[in-house]
Amino acid sequence: MSTRTVGDVMTRDVITVDITDTTEEAARRMKDHATGDVVVTDSGSVLGILTDRDIAVRLVAEGLDGRTPVGEIVMQDLVSCPPDAALADVVRLMREHDVRRLPVLEGDTA
Repeated sequence: MSTRTVGDVMTRDVITVDITDTTEEAARRMKDHATGDVVVTDSGSVLGILTDRDIAVRLVAEGLDGRTPVGEIVMQDLVSCPPDAALADVVRLMREHDVRRLPVLEGDTA
């Protein structure tokens, strides 16, 4: 019996925004792609994930403008895993770091 990996179940169509993009642009991409998060990059390297909740709590609730760059509100304590990681290990990792989403990376690209 083989162990299931993250690569078996992950979302493959990753939506990205650059760290300098506006939060309004990030929210628009979430809406256009019917998703609750986008992967944040800087020169192609993955820095973090921005969620709809991040926009609500770190932007709207703080009275910031939609022109605020993504880099000002994204959490950059990146927790990630490779596509060959066992699902059980990734679940444990997500619980340890209290995250609901994490990028699956080969090197530093999603």
